[in-house]
Amino acid sequence: MVASLDLKSSDIEKQLNISRSVVSRHLRGERDYPPIDMFLVEQFFGVKIKEYSIA
Repeated sequence: MVASLDLKSSDIEKQLNISRSVVSRHLRGERDYPPIDMFLVEQFFGVKIKEYSIA
């Protein structure tokens, strides 16, 4: 999904105001950080998700 959007990890860092290590760990599957997934879904589908909860 990241490749199809032509996003770099630095783009995600800037948009979500998080560190490079959080992004890289999430993308490698070492750490779960749901806001990155939500951001990617919003970008991919062109929608804005107002509220969500992690159950």
